[in-house]
Amino acid sequence: MSSSAIGLITGGSRGLGRATALKLAESGTDVIITYRSGKDEATSVVEAVEALGRRAVALRLDTTDFVNVKGVMYVVKAVLPHLLEAANSTDRQVADVINISSVAGRVATAGVAIYNAGKFGVTAATEAWRQEFGDRNLRFSVIEPGAVDTELFGHQQGHAKEAESRRFEGVEKLHPEDVADAIAYIATSPRRRAINEIVIRPTDQKF
Repeated sequence: MSSSAIGLITGGSRGLGRATALKLAESGTDVIITYRSGKDEATSVVEAVEALGRRAVALRLDTTDFVNVKGVMYVVKAVLPHLLEAANSTDRQVADVINISSVAGRVATAGVAIYNAGKFGVTAATEAWRQEFGDRNLRFSVIEPGAVDTELFGHQQGHAKEAESRRFEGVEKLHPEDVADAIAYIATSPRRRAINEIVIRPTDQKF
C-alpha cells in the first residue's frame, strides 16, 4: 500500500481491533484507533504500530453502540465524505469500508434474535452501500466471523454464558489475527479487485 494509506479502526485497543491495527501497519498503513476505556492498552497499540515504522494515533471514543447496525450507519455517515475524497485523490485511487458482522448475520439461531437482527442489518447495509458507491471508487466489504477467541465471550453471564459454552464445546476458536488477515487482504487488494464478503468459521464450527 502507498504511504498515504490510513486505516481507522474502532475499538482498536484490544482483541480484533489490536490485531487489525498491527496487521495493517505491517502492510504499510498508518492507523487511527479509537478506544472507550483502557488508555494503557491503546497506548501499547500505538507504540507497537510505531515500532513497525508506521504512524498511529489513539482517540478516546465510546463506540459501545457501534456493534449494531445503527452504530455502523453513524460511523459510515461520518467518514463517507473523507473516504470519497481519498478514493479519488490518493495513489491507490480507491478506499475501503470493511464492516465486521458475524455468521449470526447469515444464520438465525433461537435465543439470539436481537443479535441476529443487528448482524443481518450490518450485512445488508454493507451490500447496499457497495452497490451505491462502487462506481465512485469506494469499496464496501463485510466479514462474517464465527467464534473468535476474544473478550466478547467473557462478557456473557448466567444462562447465556452457559449456553454459549455448551454450544462451542470442543471448538478451537479463531484467533483475532485470523480475522485481521482477512481485513488486510481486502484493504491491500488492487483497485480492480473488490472482495465483497468473507465468511470465516473455525474448522470445528458447524453452524
